Amino acid sequence: HAVQVGQVGINVPIPVPLPFFSFTGWKGSFYGDLHAYGKQAVRFYTETKTVTSRWLDDEPTTDESSAGPNMTIHLK
Repeated sequence: HAVQVGQVGINVPIPVPLPFFSFTGWKGSFYGDLHAYGKQAVRFYTETKTVTSRWLDDEPTTDESSAGPNMTIHLK
C-alpha cells in the first residue's frame, strides 16, 4: 500500500518526529503565503513576554498561612 503523509512516527515515544517542514500544513493543506518552518517560524512571528501578577484576597486575614506569595485562586 502507498500513502502520502506529512509525518509518520513508528516506535517513537512521541506521536511524530520533530517537523523540519512547515508547521502550518503539508502539500495542499499549507496555510499562509510564507513558508515558515517549525520552532524558528514561531519565534520569528511571536515575542516572548513574562507577566508577573499579584492576586490579593478580597478580605484580609490574620492567618499567617495566607501571607506570602502563595494565594488561593477560586474559579467560578
